[in-house]
Amino acid sequence: MHIDRRLALLSAAAGGIILLAGCGAGAPSGSGTTAPTVAATPNAALALSTAAIAFSAADTTLVAAYNAQIAIQNASTVGDPKLPAAINAEIAAETAFDTAIQAIDTTGLPASVGADITALLAADSSVENAQGTLAVNTTYVSNYNAEFGIASAAENAVTAATTTLSNALGG
Repeated sequence: MHIDRRLALLSAAAGGIILLAGCGAGAPSGSGTTAPTVAATPNAALALSTAAIAFSAADTTLVAAYNAQIAIQNASTVGDPKLPAAINAEIAAETAFDTAIQAIDTTGLPASVGADITALLAADSSVENAQGTLAVNTTYVSNYNAEFGIASAAENAVTAATTTLSNALGG
C-alpha cells in the first residue's frame, strides 16, 4: 500500500513538472532568462504534494469530528449538558487540527503558503475562543444566541482561510 502511494505521489509530482515545463512556467515573456519558481524542481513539487497530503488528512479528520459534534448539538437544546460537551469536543478537534497544520514542513514551498498557514491558524484561534465563550453560555438562550452569531462569523473566516490554503496547495 505504501509503495502504491509513493508511486502515485511521484507520478503526480512528475506530471506537474512536465506540465509546467511544457507551459513555459518560470520564463517571463520576452526576458530571455528563466526565473526560478517553486514548481520548477522535483523536490519542490514533492514538497507541495507532501504538504497537500498532510493538510488534507488534518482537514478530513477535523471535518469528521465536526460532523459528529454538530449532530449532537443539533439534537440538544439550551441547558442540555450535551451541548457544551459537543462544543468543547469541537474545540479539542480544532486544537488537534492546529497541531497537525503547524507540523507541515514548508521548506521549499512559496512563502505565501506559510502566510496562508499562519492566517488559517489565526482564524482557527478566533473560532476556538468564540466557541469557548459559546460553550459556557449554553444555559441562557439570549447569551447563547448572541455568542452563536460571533462563533458563526469566526467559522466563516476559517472556511475562507481553509479554502485559500487548500488552493495554494493545489486543492
